Amino acid sequence: MLCVCVSGAAGDTWEISDGGCPGRIGNRRIYDEVIQVCSDCSNVFRDTRLFRKCRRNCFFNDEFIMCLRVTERVDELETFLGLISQLNAGRK
Repeated sequence: MLCVCVSGAAGDTWEISDGGCPGRIGNRRIYDEVIQVCSDCSNVFRDTRLFRKCRRNCFFNDEFIMCLRVTERVDELETFLGLISQLNAGRK
């Protein structure tokens, strides 16, 4: 897996990674929206390992669903499943 972190002029950090999401390129807005759930969830528990687990298999995992519940976004489940489906487009 390729992972490169780049620091911007303002101190922002962007991660460039294949991360298992073949549809990430060209869908940055979608990826950012979905990954925010993992970020918020890992902040609730103060557990960086949860952030990695939530992203596993391009967000198609039980931890992501748990994070939707924890962040009180479970009512958006169908929307997020559609977004995750777009990010998984082209998966072999």
